[in-house]
Amino acid sequence: MGLLLKKIFSFVLLFTLFFSSYSSAADLSKKIKGLVRNGTVLLANESGKIIVDHNSNAFFVPASIVKILTSLVALEKWGSDHRFTTSVYAKENEVWLKGMGDPSLVSEELILIAQHLKKLGVQHINQLNLDASYFATEIDIPGTSGTNNPYDALNGALIVNFNSAFVGKQKNGTVYSAEPITPLTPLTTLKAKKLRSGQEERINLTMKQSESLQYVGELFLAICNKEGIDTHSATIQFSKAPERKPDYLHHNSQKLEQILKSLLKYSNNFIANQILLQLSKETPKTLSGAINQYREIVHKLFNEDLKGAQFFEASGLSRDNRITAQQMLNVLQKFKPYASLLSEKRGVLLKSGTLTGVYNYAGYIKTKQGLKPFVIMLSQSKNNRDEILTLLKKQ
Repeated sequence: MGLLLKKIFSFVLLFTLFFSSYSSAADLSKKIKGLVRNGTVLLANESGKIIVDHNSNAFFVPASIVKILTSLVALEKWGSDHRFTTSVYAKENEVWLKGMGDPSLVSEELILIAQHLKKLGVQHINQLNLDASYFATEIDIPGTSGTNNPYDALNGALIVNFNSAFVGKQKNGTVYSAEPITPLTPLTTLKAKKLRSGQEERINLTMKQSESLQYVGELFLAICNKEGIDTHSATIQFSKAPERKPDYLHHNSQKLEQILKSLLKYSNNFIANQILLQLSKETPKTLSGAINQYREIVHKLFNEDLKGAQFFEASGLSRDNRITAQQMLNVLQKFKPYASLLSEKRGVLLKSGTLTGVYNYAGYIKTKQGLKPFVIMLSQSKNNRDEILTLLKKQ
């Protein structure tokens, strides 16, 4: 009789656990369906087994979560220790800067270049020549709208500070650099006049390549002057560098892995598409050539696993980009060794993607057993991604 009771008890317990699990799964599915009007949700466990699946094979606009794929493409192409370069030439009192598409050519890097020029014996610059011929001119990235917002920043072979400036305007109308390391230039002064008094803001300086190069020249000369190189009588010219080995090849102080961490943290569209353009095998490098290489590397990494996905640029600005949740999960599985490049938010390694009517998340839920990759892509008026993520974290 005792053995019979034990068997009955075990059966009841198993039935209860099964029914509870089934009921819980059904309840979760119902909750997700209530939050997803048009979208997809996918969650895998630490070993890759799918535990939540809603509409995972439908194509949606990835927005900025595509930057995870872009980062993976860059790592596949160059490796995590790669450093982007800028070529520098000097002859008597004349200097050339030839841009090689460095996506993170910022004020700190210009200071290092100026210091190296001084070591080479450059004491005066009478003429600064700027060469942006490494990229094609007038590159039109799909999805950009030509605004003064930093996310619309112009791409090119020779761009500094992401073609943006952090500036402020005092109550008396005086414009100043809100970034101590970056001197104020005539162009930034002009562009910052539109700011309201008492305001500080990072602005996209220009959508004109000529103005963008002018800013490079003005900023570099100001930095050289601070480093003890006389530039007071210097003029700025746009001309090709000499056809010879550079006197100094500047390697960015940051490795690719560090640049990608910033790309993902700040969702920097400029860096993403600058990396894309670097992929082109042509000289000058073109968007079409870059996209072809991007797609080839994606195919090499995933074969048919990303079949049907569409990529027209690498930052997520284009609404013509398409990917499924299952394909994005495949990306996350390959990206796992680099998961720490994503920013952590309440136990989740996360990348968001947002456009008007598009609300996406992708990343990993951290557990004691490892990482659970997940994808949320919503193309609807209501942004329910946080509520959905909260549900997934409980699984």
